[in-house]
Amino acid sequence: MNKIHIMVLSLLLLAAPALASTGFFTGVDDLPLMPGMTEKRDETVVFDNPSGRIVETAATSDAPQSQILNFYAQSLPPLGWQRMSSSSYSRADEILTIQIATDGAVHFSISPKG
Repeated sequence: MNKIHIMVLSLLLLAAPALASTGFFTGVDDLPLMPGMTEKRDETVVFDNPSGRIVETAATSDAPQSQILNFYAQSLPPLGWQRMSSSSYSRADEILTIQIATDGAVHFSISPKG
C-alpha cells in the first residue's frame, strides 16, 4: 500500500463515526438530522423556482433548545453554512432558519436570499 492509499483509508476511518451518527432529512440531502430527532416526513415541502429553492421541513426532539442549536452550530459550517445568529444561517444565495417550539417541534426553512 502506498502513502496515498494509507492517507485516504485513514481519513475514511476517521470520518466514518461522524457520518454514521448523523443522517440527513429526506429530500434535503444537505440538512443534517440531529441524532435523536424524529423527522416529520409528511411536513416536508421542497419547491424549486427561478430565484432558488424553498424548503420547509420539521422534526421532533426531546433535547433542550441549547443542545439543538449547538448541534447545528457545529454541523452546518462544514456544509458551507455561515452562522448569522443562533438560529439562522446563510450559504450562497440561501437562508436557513431554525425555529424550536416549546412542544419539541423543530421547524427548518430554507429560502432564497432577498
